[in-house]
Amino acid sequence: SHLHLPPLPKLSNNYLYELLHLPKLSQPKVSPDGKWVAWTWLDMGPVGNIYIAPTDGSKEPTRITNTGQHTWVASWLFDSSGLVVYHDHDGDEKDQLFELALNKPERLLPLTDEQFSYFIRGGQIHPSKPWLFYCANYDFSTNKVLEPSWVYRHDLKSGDRIVLAKPKLPSYYVP
Repeated sequence: SHLHLPPLPKLSNNYLYELLHLPKLSQPKVSPDGKWVAWTWLDMGPVGNIYIAPTDGSKEPTRITNTGQHTWVASWLFDSSGLVVYHDHDGDEKDQLFELALNKPERLLPLTDEQFSYFIRGGQIHPSKPWLFYCANYDFSTNKVLEPSWVYRHDLKSGDRIVLAKPKLPSYYVP
């Protein structure tokens, strides 16, 4: 017996474009207390912004960033009061990390300097908030770009950075 499929609908000239530009959710992360989920919503406007919603579905999603750049969730703060987020500069992938409190949406507190020469991956604040952990393909002691990304503990009060691991080979990883 043959499988009989219905005829395909006639597609508009814009069908493929429209299909490729459906809104997409990226990097969803649930808060440590399990009450919230945060994600980047792409193709809802000219750039991806971060949205949050309660995990019980009791409220509609709320946009909490509007930077003019694609903005992404790196991690939640351990007390679920906010996020570590990042964005680059017009797609150069040279990210800057920020803290974003849920009670102060759209207000980004810089955690790292604006920079244009190296890549940062990850971004997690220690539970008692003195340190930020991330990877960077940069040696801050010599101000040289590296092939591999080293794991750093960045003191948020003094600005000091301590290397925790120095992988020998380049790789995309997040501490």
